[in-house]
Amino acid sequence: MRVLFTTTPGRGHIYPMVPLARAFLRAGHAVGWAAAEDACSPLRREGFDAFACGLGEDIAHAEFQRRFPQVRAMAPAERPDFMFPRLFGSIRAAPMLADLLPIAREWQPSLLVNEQAELAGPIAAATLGIPSLTHAFGSVLPPTRVADAGELLASLAGARA
Repeated sequence: MRVLFTTTPGRGHIYPMVPLARAFLRAGHAVGWAAAEDACSPLRREGFDAFACGLGEDIAHAEFQRRFPQVRAMAPAERPDFMFPRLFGSIRAAPMLADLLPIAREWQPSLLVNEQAELAGPIAAATLGIPSLTHAFGSVLPPTRVADAGELLASLAGARA
């Protein structure tokens, strides 16, 4: 089996999935990672194949601040609900999907595993007709954040159908 992991570049997003990726390797499966270039070097040092795709941390956060300056005026408790769908949906998903689809077509995974904030993976898997699963870390995402991200991604998913 060929398993492709997709992730945003934050260490707290990548490293919770590493034990599962290692388990697939130990079981004899091929494992690849699709992540922003700034995450590929650490993954390669861990012994994984890694394919650069999507936006790096600095670029994504700068774009978020540029497009959504109102976040600076929000109370800290309000920011996560506002930020999640916009940073991970509006800003990160389309560039990730554009890079991920050709990688997945060439690498031909039999399973795609995305971390909970990497929202292009399930769209790519559905587009290519391969199963996918979402790997969570930390606390469960509030349903409103997921629903808001889904609304922002609906046109992206529809364009790939």
